[in-house]
Parts: sequence; C-alpha cells; structure tokens
Amino acid sequence: MFSQVLTWMSFIITFTYMFLIVLVLAGFQQALKAGVPDHRTAVTWGIGAFLTTWLSLALLLGLQGFFSPDPTARAPKIAYALVPFALSIGLFLLSTSFRRMVDGIPPQWTIGLQANRILGALFLVAFTQGLLPAQFAIPAGIGDVLISLAAPFVAYLLIVKHPQARSIGLLWNTFGILDLLLAITLGVLTSPGQLHRLALNTPNLLMSAYPFVLIPAFGVPIWLLLHFFSLRELKQRRSI
Repeated sequence: MFSQVLTWMSFIITFTYMFLIVLVLAGFQQALKAGVPDHRTAVTWGIGAFLTTWLSLALLLGLQGFFSPDPTARAPKIAYALVPFALSIGLFLLSTSFRRMVDGIPPQWTIGLQANRILGALFLVAFTQGLLPAQFAIPAGIGDVLISLAAPFVAYLLIVKHPQARSIGLLWNTFGILDLLLAITLGVLTSPGQLHRLALNTPNLLMSAYPFVLIPAFGVPIWLLLHFFSLRELKQRRSI
C-alpha cells in the first residue's frame, strides 16, 4: 500500500516541478519580450538548462539515497541544495542584465507560480499513511496549502490593479517566507541528526528520500527565490 502511495506521489511531485520550470521560463520570456535584455533565445536556454540540471541532480541523488540522514553529521545533506540557490543569488547580485530581466517579470507571475505549493497537501496525505510525523506534516502541509490557495487571489488583485494589491502582496510574501522557514526548521528538528529534537519515536525519513526530497532540494529554494523576486518587484513599484 505504501509503495502505491509513493508511486503516484512521485509522479505528481516530479511532473509538478518539470511544469514549474516551463512556467518560470515563460515568465522570463515575458520580461525578454519587453526588451530586457537582447539574445532572448540564448538567455532562455541558459536559464532552462540551469533549472533542468538542478532538478535532475536532485532527482538522481535522491534516487541514490544521497540525502539519507546521518545521525553523526553536523548538518543534513539536504543543505547541498543551497549551492544552486546561492549561485542564483550571486548571479542576481552580480549581473545587471539578470536583475533587469527579473524586474521585467510581471509581479503577478512570480506570485501566481507559487500556486504549485499545493504539493504541501501531500504532507498531510503522508501523515495519514503514517509516513511523516505530525510535528512536521501538519504545520508545513497546512501552511503550504494556504499560501498556494491565496496565490491566485493575490495575483488577480495585481492584475486588476486593486488599491491594496501591493500591500496584500507584500504581506502574502512575508507569510510565504515564514512558512518555508518554519517547514525547514521542523524538517531538521524531526530528522535524524545532531539537531533532532522532535518526533524521536517517528523520525522524519521521508523528506530525505525520493520523491519527497525534491521539495526541499528543489522546490523550497525556487519558492524562496520567487518570494525574493516578488518582494523586489513590489517594493520597486509604488503603484501597481
């Protein structure tokens, strides 16, 4: 039964992130069509190759059990996912062209993309199957579902230029980031390792194995980047 549950979950998680890459590239295409910068095809292919490589590595390493928790390690191996995240931030800080591209993406697009955080519902399903501890699954799952359901609504307010759209967008981003930070913290505290403090009798092993490992190894960093980009766009646009 558990194998059947994990099989259909693996399809949902993997294809959701493949589709997310397509949508991210579509957002950059919108920015490029606005004239920032030139070489549209080359830039799009470069970003697509980076994201595809990132997801592929997370998938392959997850299948090989690379991220399996080590009780003696000072930090979980999932921290390696910070490398492509750091590279993305570094590119943003060092490249004026990349910043111009990000600024050209419509703010409703970076917000609407986070509707795919509905994947958090799988945490709740896994909890009911005895695959995830309640201390992690319930707050992380409910938080992601609420943020994902609110994303289209916030994006719509931006599209119609509602007077409070910018304020609501800033608030939504703040709660979205806090939700991710809470999920990361609970994930570490419930997993075997030196920081294991919660769910000692039912440790969180699922989040370090495929397919769920794709969420912290790829999804969470991408969602944080989208929040970062969205906040920058909203702060720069005093009037939406």
